[in-house]
Amino acid sequence: MQTKDSLIPGRVWIYQTPLSAAVPELAALLNHTELKRFRSYQKEEDQKRSLLSFALLRLLLSQFTGKDPRKIKISRNCPACGKPHGKPRVMDEGPIEVNISHSGKWVLTAIACHTPVGIDIEQINPDLVEDEMVKRVLSAVEMKEWEKLPPGERKEAFYRYWTWKEAILKATGEGLAVSMPRLTVTNRDGSPRLTRWEGREDRVGQIGCHPLQVDPQYAACLAVIGRAEEILLRQGEEIIQAWTKNQNIWRSAR
Repeated sequence: MQTKDSLIPGRVWIYQTPLSAAVPELAALLNHTELKRFRSYQKEEDQKRSLLSFALLRLLLSQFTGKDPRKIKISRNCPACGKPHGKPRVMDEGPIEVNISHSGKWVLTAIACHTPVGIDIEQINPDLVEDEMVKRVLSAVEMKEWEKLPPGERKEAFYRYWTWKEAILKATGEGLAVSMPRLTVTNRDGSPRLTRWEGREDRVGQIGCHPLQVDPQYAACLAVIGRAEEILLRQGEEIIQAWTKNQNIWRSAR
């Protein structure tokens, strides 16, 4: 029986979670590799991003599969080098697709079924938008469109291009292995669309881009290989609070 909380083809769940939701108890959900990476960060904010990224994904997968979050197998091995920094893959749970992004005070988690997804969020920092950075992101076609914009709109527009492309490359699993200027995303009708991928023209028409409104100070985008007929935005903090409450009840009953 399918419910509104089901994972079904064409439906994408997105969970928006603030860093303030990263309570220490979440570390109990992480496996050895995740704990090692979480503890390797020196800055508190980086630790919180890591903790939320790992723990919330496990809680969400537990919610959808009914399994113990600690026992769900997740691989992050990079297809190029084998190191654990690649796109997360859920093992032994059928065609579940996931992706995670974080920036500033937010962590975004995307979950879908039969639909490869990529998600990206970037905190808008106008001081970082310099000519060299723009050249590393925009194609020649995009550069022309971008330069036509009023100067006051260019910096935010740059971040939109960045998140569109980052989300696309995360959806395909290629990430930083592909130079961003090889991709061209046009936005003439107000809806971003991949129109060119140098050397991979077969990708054009396969990938949809869906800008997300999560915070006025951030740009964010969901990319889907195939179609996203329904995109549902939820608050991840509610999932964490429910889990924490259940843990406290269990301890009180002992």
